[in-house]
Amino acid sequence: MTARVLITGAASGMGRALALRYAGEGAHLVLADTDADGLATLAPDVERRGGIALCVPTDVSRPEQVADLVARAHAGADGIDVLVNCAGVGIYAGVAEIPPEQWQKILGVNLLGTIYTTLAVLPRMRERRSGVIVNVASMSGILSTPFTVPYCTSKFGVVGFSRGLRAEVARDGVRVVVVNPGMVRTEFARHATRGRFRILGREVSSASASFLQRVEASRLGVSADEAARQIRRAASGERAEVAIGMDAKILTRIAGAFPGFTQRVLELLVR
Repeated sequence: MTARVLITGAASGMGRALALRYAGEGAHLVLADTDADGLATLAPDVERRGGIALCVPTDVSRPEQVADLVARAHAGADGIDVLVNCAGVGIYAGVAEIPPEQWQKILGVNLLGTIYTTLAVLPRMRERRSGVIVNVASMSGILSTPFTVPYCTSKFGVVGFSRGLRAEVARDGVRVVVVNPGMVRTEFARHATRGRFRILGREVSSASASFLQRVEASRLGVSADEAARQIRRAASGERAEVAIGMDAKILTRIAGAFPGFTQRVLELLVR
């Protein structure tokens, strides 16, 4: 049976890599992102790999746009088999610098966008008594780090939402999976909100070209394609939560086992 997959944040990074991976399986894909141009370049690649693409430019922080997205996804189909909530925006700045509108943007896309899209597809999944919802959270949803506080707050929310929802819908035949990637080599930092902060006694500007060059040149973490491979495996597996990358696996275990020690280390970093 041909899978019907809805992916948010599909125009770049992990979302794009995941779309291409599903395309290779011949999936029918509904692809959402605010980047209409990115979606336009993705669609031909999906079709060349054997998939079918419906691209719907969408701001997932706007519930009316999410409702339109899901209505178009359901048109002429029995429902969505797999939803992957991958849309996300980031930030590198101290809390004192961050105005309310930036909090609204990050929580709106990362947390509320996940909630809106999930709630829009859930009734049909429950009716069919089948479906998989994959929420892409982060290592930052387990371990909150300084200078990314709004991002961490949103991802903690995604983890909490996923865990509670999983218990509610398990008897309805719907699986909820949360994946927590560590560092993934994408252009995420380039598109993040950036500011200034102090770490290890040094003033850092995350808006500087040198900061971006260091982040993008880093070989830490996993590639977007490897992250997509693991997300795809999580969608068809049995595990409820999956950490992606050795950094995520190690740091989340340390944070869980030694919360006081972890907090002390974070505080030393910002002195």
